[in-house]
Amino acid sequence: MHLELLLLKLFRKKIVVTFQGSDARQSDYCKENYEFTYFNHPYYTDQPNFDKQKRQKIAIFNKYADLIYTTNPDLMNILPKRSKFRPYTKLDFHEIVPVYNDLNPNETIKIIHAPSRRHIKGTDIILAAIEKLIDEGFNIDFQLIENMNNADAMDLYRSAHLVIDQLFVGWYGGFSVEAMALGKPVMCYIRETDLAHIPKKMAEEIPIIRTNPDTFENDLKNILKNNEELLKIGKKSRKYIEKWHDIDKIAEQIVGEYRELF
Repeated sequence: MHLELLLLKLFRKKIVVTFQGSDARQSDYCKENYEFTYFNHPYYTDQPNFDKQKRQKIAIFNKYADLIYTTNPDLMNILPKRSKFRPYTKLDFHEIVPVYNDLNPNETIKIIHAPSRRHIKGTDIILAAIEKLIDEGFNIDFQLIENMNNADAMDLYRSAHLVIDQLFVGWYGGFSVEAMALGKPVMCYIRETDLAHIPKKMAEEIPIIRTNPDTFENDLKNILKNNEELLKIGKKSRKYIEKWHDIDKIAEQIVGEYRELF
């Protein structure tokens, strides 16, 4: 990596890097500084070598890169101070027609969870809470979506009244972006301290229903008891995507920053 980046600089090439998730996220930092992190899951053992490699990789790019981006606010805690946050550019919301599913008080609520990795998303906690609430008499149709292509998954998302993303990461993922573009209310863990790294207005307008591993069951129960709010949150979610995840606006900003390099 040193050699390749050095050669690029010798040939006067501009270097831009974007760090996402596990590209930079380090287990020791997360365990020491965060109340909730998936690195506390038994799946993970101590990872000093991986953490060291990630810090070395960050240092190398800090030496050679002209611009450093990240799409995850928590990574701003461990990336160089000159790094810039930019929202996900996962999809073009113009291509997605929102489906706002109203919900009658006594109607079955359809809840969807689509984990990429169960231990990262807190799926075990979610499944246990759902099962308990069903036993208590709540009218829930829960669907766990795994090992499915994106087109088929999106078809299922359209019928959802509520989407649950994750309980440990601290920021919403691409799954949430898709759901909010469809006009679905999303529930997940947002780490409040990390919001200092994103635009203030963006932080204020996040429509996501906040929860965490300790409060998830009660938070979900409160939603089920006040489900008339879900439609309003879904409409706010679509507007949020249109404002903060507009790929044309984000691309225009990035192009402007590229031009400044020359």
